[in-house]
Amino acid sequence: MDLCCENEATNGGIDTDWRIRATATMLEGMLDIIEAWQEEYAKDVSVTTVANDLKPPVAVCQGGGTG
Repeated sequence: MDLCCENEATNGGIDTDWRIRATATMLEGMLDIIEAWQEEYAKDVSVTTVANDLKPPVAVCQGGGTG
């Protein structure tokens, strides 16, 4: 999940900074959860199965518009 950071939605400034930090914090939390699940799952299945079944989310940087 990411929080909208465009100026039209946040009025810029501290609101944008907060949303960027909140998005990064949520990503970090999700990565921690996935890692814990992978470690638990690896007790019962192969590393390949873990890698195929529990893939971490991929962070995507989005660019601004042309506007």
